[in-house]
Amino acid sequence: MPFKPGQSGNPAGRPKGSKHKLGEDLLSDLYINFRQHEPSVIAKVRETKPEVYLKVVASLLPREVKLDAPDLRELSDAELMAVINATAAAAGLEISEAADETPCQH
Repeated sequence: MPFKPGQSGNPAGRPKGSKHKLGEDLLSDLYINFRQHEPSVIAKVRETKPEVYLKVVASLLPREVKLDAPDLRELSDAELMAVINATAAAAGLEISEAADETPCQH
């Protein structure tokens, strides 16, 4: 006999949210500990175990980055240079144009 929509298959089962309580408590305790000791611990790990430090940093980065960028192959040289200059300016860099302004192939 199938259950009715919205009816639990085990009404006396695990209370909602209890599965995550241990994880939540652990994360809370780790966060408190981290806030108390973070600068010295981060520096120590970075200096004594750089491979661990880099592994942690890498694990915090997004796995996939999606860009919504124009297809650069479709741009003219002038348009490409404008994109490069705008990107460099946004990063606080200056791009000097090369003396040879022979168009490149792309």
